[in-house]
Amino acid sequence: MVIQMKSWYKILKHFGITIKDFFWFMDSNELKSRSVIKYLRSNLDKTMTLVNSKKLPYWKDKRNPDDMVMMAYKWVCDNIEYKSDILNFGRPELWEDVDVIIDREVADCESLATLTYCLARIHNVNPLMLYFCVGKMKNGEGHAWLEYYSELDDDWYIVDPAYAPNLYRFRKVNKDNRYIERWYRTTFI
Repeated sequence: MVIQMKSWYKILKHFGITIKDFFWFMDSNELKSRSVIKYLRSNLDKTMTLVNSKKLPYWKDKRNPDDMVMMAYKWVCDNIEYKSDILNFGRPELWEDVDVIIDREVADCESLATLTYCLARIHNVNPLMLYFCVGKMKNGEGHAWLEYYSELDDDWYIVDPAYAPNLYRFRKVNKDNRYIERWYRTTFI
């Protein structure tokens, strides 16, 4: 896929980008911090394994990236139920891998975002157009979601299967005041 220079500039300007691995999270399962980039990368590999074993879909028809992100979002919304880590695992925070998400068919926000991210990425969505975000919502809670750059609309959108599982549309980043603070945004190439 070729992205015009104008699009690259907007992507880089939007995030003030230097892509480095300095984002970490605390995993209550192992009681240690883990790299978000390494977590996403290992889950991308696991997603391909799940696709090859037919546990996850692979859409063979080539569509534009907007369609691929929407198809990944819809698949996650239709097949995985939101459930907090406290209710799901009895822990305040657990970043489970995609194989656990698929087996349990329930996940919380960062796990839903991870699965959506990985499904979109294996369908050739450019990593500089899709970012994994963690931050604070208007209600004061921590949250994870995706931000996606649409070349068709020349704008950024929020992709959040945890907060809008049946909406099937994306909301513009600058138009949705529920997401009040981004602690970090990351992707990997």
